[in-house]
Amino acid sequence: MGGALALWHGAPLENVVKGPALEGIAADLTERYLSAIEAQADVELARGTGAAVVDTLRRAVRRHPLRERLRSRLMLALHHSGDTAGALAAFTDARETLRNELGLDPGPELCRTQQAVLRREPDPTSVPEVTALTTARPAHPATGTVPRQLPRAPGPFAGRAHETSLVRDALRTRDGTTAGAPVVVLHGPAGRGKSALALHVAHRAAADYPDGQLYVDLDSPRAGASPLTPVTVLRHFLRSLGMPRADVPTALSEVSAYYQSMVAGRRVLVVVDNAFHRGQVLPLLPAGPGCAVLVTSRSVLPALDAVHVPVDPLDETDSVRLLSLLAGDARVTAEPRAAREIARLCHGNPLALSIAGARCAGRPQGSLAGLAARLRDPARTLDELRVADLTMRSSYARSYRELSAHDPEHRAAARAFRRLCTLGASFSATRAAEAIGAALPATERALDCLVTVGLLTPVAREGFLMPDLAGLYARELAARDQVRYREPVLSRSAI
Repeated sequence: MGGALALWHGAPLENVVKGPALEGIAADLTERYLSAIEAQADVELARGTGAAVVDTLRRAVRRHPLRERLRSRLMLALHHSGDTAGALAAFTDARETLRNELGLDPGPELCRTQQAVLRREPDPTSVPEVTALTTARPAHPATGTVPRQLPRAPGPFAGRAHETSLVRDALRTRDGTTAGAPVVVLHGPAGRGKSALALHVAHRAAADYPDGQLYVDLDSPRAGASPLTPVTVLRHFLRSLGMPRADVPTALSEVSAYYQSMVAGRRVLVVVDNAFHRGQVLPLLPAGPGCAVLVTSRSVLPALDAVHVPVDPLDETDSVRLLSLLAGDARVTAEPRAAREIARLCHGNPLALSIAGARCAGRPQGSLAGLAARLRDPARTLDELRVADLTMRSSYARSYRELSAHDPEHRAAARAFRRLCTLGASFSATRAAEAIGAALPATERALDCLVTVGLLTPVAREGFLMPDLAGLYARELAARDQVRYREPVLSRSAI
């Protein structure tokens, strides 16, 4: 086995642009490789030659620091080779990493291993359940736990009657089965209120799913960190559904099988927030007709078999209503023209309106007209749309960061975004190609990338629309380019 493992180099398909299918293949190959390393470690530990796998386990832990089974075997191998202090240091490192990255303490397997090392047991591999965890699983996992994971319903909420009706119709139950499609995707650019709408509907529909509601936000809590993988999410779901932490498997195939078994015959609503691509969602879909899934995404996720509901800007009436809920009816009533102007300057974007309303609430002596005047200046708009940790600029910046600097097509899309802000409202792919100086096929690929991350919206007649506030952010990026260097016009082969 050691010879076979030595043939592995790097990460699967690391130099390939991966779509959802290849992402799944790469994850499965990685899981098989890590399982093989753990199996080899078990063999060497059983033979009394654990020292032989210390270096291999160290390298694997560096690449996969959140995998507790690898860390447990590293501790055992270090202890087996006489380095008890190193084994305890490995546990301390594991505990700090898990707390910092996930906010969790080590699981039972790591804790049992630590206790075995502290007791200086001569054969720590005989610790009950440590080795058996790789193969032994409960024949009938617990299914009595009813998870209630929905975050708090949004506070001020206005409009969305049409979208709410569409989603409720798709999720409505009839005689114990889901009527209509079991999956609904709410899609739209940053700040459109997709998450708020999803939670608004999910709380209303919760009674139709008495066996529980599962929730996950796939957006990374740390800038630049990788999104949650399906394996990580499914392991969380299994624990939430009642499986003891020590019994939760780590291979995608195993966690998927247990997940389907535990939700089979149950009525569970699964809410998946901030999905980026189809491959993140597919493993989370229950196979049974009694469950339903509600997804939010900046992309339409066209390859996902679902009811696709666009989340459009609020109209002026609902925009003013949301502003009134936040700033107070009296202030809006006193300055109706200024309130309507703020609504227009926020372009019906609920996040922008929420920020504007919060700013008004935080300045009870200020006037709505004063805020409207500041928002009217394009150079100040994004600066004004900021309060506490809410900011429109960071919302668009997060979308922009999803365009990986390591992917040539993503770099081209980022360049295109900085130039398309000069085209005004809506535009065709042909006009976009002229603006950025690129061939039409390459331009269309760049536009597709921008649609995927929510920085462009497709409109009728194969056109595209850059949301007004996103356009302001693009102009800021373009201005920075001009300050740093005079960016040359791209040749048709450069994008």
